[in-house]
Amino acid sequence: MTRRRAMWVTGVATVVLFAVLAIVDASIRSGGAPGIVAYELAGSTERVAVIFGHWGESGRDAAALSLWIDFLFLAAYGIFLCLAVLAVRDAARARGFDQLARPATVIAALPLAAAAFDALENAGLLVMLTGRGQGRGPMLVTLLASAKFVLLAITLIYLLVAAATMVRLRLRQADGEPAR
Repeated sequence: MTRRRAMWVTGVATVVLFAVLAIVDASIRSGGAPGIVAYELAGSTERVAVIFGHWGESGRDAAALSLWIDFLFLAAYGIFLCLAVLAVRDAARARGFDQLARPATVIAALPLAAAAFDALENAGLLVMLTGRGQGRGPMLVTLLASAKFVLLAITLIYLLVAAATMVRLRLRQADGEPAR
């Protein structure tokens, strides 16, 4: 499979799985209960107990389903975002935008690391759903989730800045100005 095709397949999978997760999360949050992200960021045994109290058995079942689906989602978004960064790097290099291409090799690893943190986070959340892992578990899961969100934010900011920069530089070149 070509990188371009892999990017399309994982991109579509990311969007579809995100939509499925949003539907499951909406069922968890029915009646004003906290959603799955609140559970990821609970940070303490007390906060987890409050969330479980809001959810009840059906909410906990939906949360487990969400976490299992998220294993597919993290594989899809991790690969998609990595490939997207590499595509931006290659496009920037081809157009002579070396400053834009230079950080991409490192940034391409960030969504893969985020997906790894997400997998560890999901494992911890699933253990906590069984009633075990309460001691330091919530804080550890919150740290993993926070690291995941930071790495994904850096990746997305790079992609947005790179896209805007390439458009701006292309417009300058089209007007005969040097690309700075």
